Amino acid sequence: MTHEAPPAAERIHALIRTQLDLLNLSGSTPSPDQWQIFLARIESELSDRELRIEALEEVAAYSTEELTRMRLSLTRQYKDLGETLEVLREAVSVFRDAAAEGDNEALATALRAAQQRFNLQLSAEWFEPAEASELDLAASSVRVLHTGLVALSQAIADLVQETSTMASGRKELELAGAVQHMLVPPSSGVSVPGARIHAWFQPADQCGGDWWTAHELTPERGLVVVGDVTGHGAPSAIITGAVKGACDLARMGMRGGLRPSQLMRMLNRVIAEAARGEYMMTGVALTLQPVAPRVQLTNAGHQPPWLIRRGEVTVVQGVREPPLGAQAAVSYTELNLHAEPGDLIVLLTDGITEAENEKGQELGDKHVRALCEQHANLGAEAIRDKIQQTVLHHCGSRPPSDDITLVVIEVV
Repeated sequence: MTHEAPPAAERIHALIRTQLDLLNLSGSTPSPDQWQIFLARIESELSDRELRIEALEEVAAYSTEELTRMRLSLTRQYKDLGETLEVLREAVSVFRDAAAEGDNEALATALRAAQQRFNLQLSAEWFEPAEASELDLAASSVRVLHTGLVALSQAIADLVQETSTMASGRKELELAGAVQHMLVPPSSGVSVPGARIHAWFQPADQCGGDWWTAHELTPERGLVVVGDVTGHGAPSAIITGAVKGACDLARMGMRGGLRPSQLMRMLNRVIAEAARGEYMMTGVALTLQPVAPRVQLTNAGHQPPWLIRRGEVTVVQGVREPPLGAQAAVSYTELNLHAEPGDLIVLLTDGITEAENEKGQELGDKHVRALCEQHANLGAEAIRDKIQQTVLHHCGSRPPSDDITLVVIEVV
């Protein structure tokens, strides 16, 4: 229930009666002095009320002006927030488009531009929130939005920086991978004295720890080396680069006098000094020549080679000595292998036999050897292709978890 204010005449009568009661003049005629006191009190009371009314009018006017100012401020700040959100949206869109194109240079440029726009937008003077009273809930909400937006912008800017760094890192890894692919011979059409070679080389990352090479030592003598550094990625790729350089120096310096055991001793020293026990490499080095012993072979902790003759696969056990880099000094020995024209020698890394499918099941050594027996009469290139197809089919959508190297040598 609401109560209406009394009319003005009633308020004045009530005021007069109150003052008469205070002076004990109700029902009597006041003297001139009492009348002056009475009029002074009435004037004072009315004056106080006028001042209150004026104050209330000023407060009302101030409140109206303040509300108008706040409304304009909130409108401006919401507009600024909207523009900043639009900048964020456009930057994320540019980032997404550049990433989808796969162009690292364009991606890096887009990321730099996005970060500059973030910094410019967040440093603008008009983005500072206006001052407001504690009771101004709307302005407080804007400040909360502003704080959250600054945090969001900084998080996205950090993400941009991290992504830019990662993009740069990926570019460096891709460059390292390209260099590593230059260190290995092509997959087909490689010939050295005594052999024709078909290979498959695929690092698990942009670059890896597998490596192989084939060279002519003399017009009558060829060299083939396969290596597998522990792990994969950039550190392992660096070790393979050092090994490749040492191998080239050895073959160019010793030429026809280079023996597999000598090469392994030299590479062992290089890896032991370069990797300092943190990395090791298993490997097989063999030489081929037209006279007996047609093949000389040294195995440094690597998976034994397979000899395929007339459709039958034989594991060349021999002496399996320590991996390269495991010990500072190792006296590696050689195995003389009898081989005939038409024989096939298969060298591979465990990335093939240990390839896993979506269920985590390995392909297995026996399966790969069975493939060799089934397709032995088709030659080195066909065996390479069959093994490659089988490994990729076995892995399905799951990428290989280890580097892959397969070298199939046809003795001629």
